[in-house]
Amino acid sequence: MSWARHAVAETILRRTRTGEPVPQPLHDVLSRLTDLLVIGVPVAGSVDGTGFDAGLGELAEWLDSAEAAAVIGCTREYVRRIAEGLGGSRIGRRWIFPPDAIQEHVQGKEGA
Repeated sequence: MSWARHAVAETILRRTRTGEPVPQPLHDVLSRLTDLLVIGVPVAGSVDGTGFDAGLGELAEWLDSAEAAAVIGCTREYVRRIAEGLGGSRIGRRWIFPPDAIQEHVQGKEGA
């Protein structure tokens, strides 16, 4: 599945570089493939009909760098700089963070 995500991302990049329009469904496919790579593998007979187990959806609640920055009260650049210390995972060009790690960081800042 990662090769499919890479192919879609490459198509978007090439269209952007050449000034061609990038259809919204292409962005949607890229987003869905990224989410599927983060969430997990297909599970037959899932409740929501997508083929993916909703129980693995906790990862879908992770925060991206902009959301983490808003919670912490800093810039996205700073969040990306300390991403590994926050337990972040890089998915393509995107960083995602577990909400509990962000809350621990905020509480640690408040206690200092």
